[in-house]
Amino acid sequence: MLAASLVDPEALRRAREAAGVSQAQLARVLGLAGGEVVYNWERGHHAPRESLLADLASALGVELSSILRAGPTDLRRLRVLAGLSVDEAAEAVGVSDVTYRRWERGLTLRGPNRAAVQVLAGRFGVSVSAVESAARSSVD
Repeated sequence: MLAASLVDPEALRRAREAAGVSQAQLARVLGLAGGEVVYNWERGHHAPRESLLADLASALGVELSSILRAGPTDLRRLRVLAGLSVDEAAEAVGVSDVTYRRWERGLTLRGPNRAAVQVLAGRFGVSVSAVESAARSSVD
């Protein structure tokens, strides 16, 4: 199952227009083939890869959070806002990427242990209680 996009297509379009760049110009800055890629993001047909999100926000001169959909602050959102890949987050806490993905999707009975939560809090730049709350949101 693919995770839903965190990007709000309308917020992305507004940010691009406010930055005064065309879809084609934004695609070029990101090293993408053409404006149709951005067009499809702005219409919600496709979503940018998570690995592009920080560069996308930077290219538009906005905070990453401003182009994300409203939603719960779960582990995935914290990881993306911190600019980490699943592999990087998993490596930081010494688990497989499969285990980490399961935590994000709420597919485990037990989420990260206390030591993992502390490491994630440091890597995400948030409090331990924020990671604990996010882990609970991932399973709700």
